Amino acid sequence: MQMGIPPSRVFKLNVDGAFSSNGSMAGIGAIVRDSKGEVIMSAAKKELSVMIVVEVEALAILRGLQFCIHLGIHNLVIESDSLLVVKEFNKKGSLKDTFDNVIREAKELMTQFGTCEVQHVNRSCNEVAHSLVKFGLSVQNISLWWGAYPDVISNILWSDSSTL
Repeated sequence: MQMGIPPSRVFKLNVDGAFSSNGSMAGIGAIVRDSKGEVIMSAAKKELSVMIVVEVEALAILRGLQFCIHLGIHNLVIESDSLLVVKEFNKKGSLKDTFDNVIREAKELMTQFGTCEVQHVNRSCNEVAHSLVKFGLSVQNISLWWGAYPDVISNILWSDSSTL
């Protein structure tokens, strides 16, 4: 279920991060949609050097921002289901958490956008990114789809579009 469609000329990036069931590896999922809900890009990536859950959630935002910069996007709304990470991104001042380098790097990238904000959504509104991250745990390194998406999320996207 989608949180909502962004205004015209604003793109929405949904991200999620997770660990495998045995905790041996982490992955991220990201999907970018335009104001019509059309998929611009989707990605699933394995991350090898992540230590804690909030770090992989923050890393998902960083990777999503890196993808969006390459797409030439200027206005972006980022949605994550990690309330702690969203609060860290929206904090003013210095960071002192174990994952502060990831957030600092992502905040630096955010300055390259005309507008860029990070919002919290419930897991039920982030199912596409969550399915992508589960898929990401099984990829060699990274799988990218430009203007497309893998079959594993097609039912969720169809359900999203029917609720608009």
